[in-house]
Amino acid sequence: MEFRCRRARSAVLSALRHSSPFHIAGNLYYVDSKASRTVHLSSLLKAISDIAALLANVLTAVASAIAIGLFFAKRKELSRAIGLLLNWSFQTTLSDLRGKLDRLNEYNANEPADLPEIKNILHEIVGQIRGNPRLQAAAATLANKVEALANSRHLTEPRKRSIVAESREVLRNVQIGTVNQPIGEIDE
Repeated sequence: MEFRCRRARSAVLSALRHSSPFHIAGNLYYVDSKASRTVHLSSLLKAISDIAALLANVLTAVASAIAIGLFFAKRKELSRAIGLLLNWSFQTTLSDLRGKLDRLNEYNANEPADLPEIKNILHEIVGQIRGNPRLQAAAATLANKVEALANSRHLTEPRKRSIVAESREVLRNVQIGTVNQPIGEIDE
């Protein structure tokens, strides 16, 4: 190594003895005492960064392969878990409909002030039944009956109570049907 000034030479010699980084003309260098060579620090950091990136990419590929393998190996269990989530969602919809039927019992169809609220609740029930394919398949005629009652000019308390009782029975039968259904057959 050839140096233009004594200060640079002494810095290199000191670094060789202590293996510490040093500056020459604004660049940071590191002396590798075992290999007896001077390495530019930015190239060393780039090499470390490249090795870390390669390791991260390899670990990502391994994790992805494990996830795909588990997906194929545990396909049935995963299918059952998704089926249980869908069944829970359907049971939540049935509970919501039962809550709306309970709200209907709070209003009297013979009271003119309660009629708009009763009709609104009946239309909500129809919309919920028609918006859920499983419920629509199980209770298609119920939606038509409830809608006819909601649009009727002669909404009476006995007719309202009759449709509420019928709706409760249909919902109960649908719920029993989904509870008795084997877990593997839900939505297949």
